[in-house]
Amino acid sequence: MSAITGRRAQLRLAATTGSSVAVAVAESVEYSLELDSALEEVSALGSTWAVHVCSGARKWSGSLRGNFNTASAALWDSAVLDKVCRLYLYPHTDATSEYFEGTAWVKLGTIIAGGMTAAPKTAVQFTGDGDLTYNN
Repeated sequence: MSAITGRRAQLRLAATTGSSVAVAVAESVEYSLELDSALEEVSALGSTWAVHVCSGARKWSGSLRGNFNTASAALWDSAVLDKVCRLYLYPHTDATSEYFEGTAWVKLGTIIAGGMTAAPKTAVQFTGDGDLTYNN
């Protein structure tokens, strides 16, 4: 993937049971994915540099803030149905073969926020439940 702008990014969600169709949940304004591993220091006494090993499972999480999508209830359904959902994050919708994919719990932080001079926005956080893959 070459350098791109984030303005064409898109988050899609699908239920892990039932419908396998992933639908767009918001027009992205900002998004992030974080990958973390548990590290344990194993430096020998007298070492001048720390040495670490990966001592636990990896975990991932992320968030998205975007324009509220009136055409889809997928974000609401994912947050209130108390089950994990299949999540797809496309950094650029013109490159549909490049995306991040995983199963996640969805937390709808801001359902909708707006005003007379602001377009309605929504915000979501997600916590990975298993592996995160990058398809390119």
